Amino acid sequence: MPDSKKNANCFPLRLPLTMRAELRILARDEGISVNQFIVMAVAEKIIRFDMQQPVDCDTSECQRE
Repeated sequence: MPDSKKNANCFPLRLPLTMRAELRILARDEGISVNQFIVMAVAEKIIRFDMQQPVDCDTSECQRE
């Protein structure tokens, strides 16, 4: 795989050392990788944020604003 494609999927993330240590423990306890844990955490946050957005139901289809 070319480096440009490989790097397009990478997202450098800076975390405080204490948070990183806790992250490793939580991921290990869940039996998943640190990457999987972060993906799930981001997905949960996106869902929560999306659910708080107002919905416009003046049209035949309700859509998030």
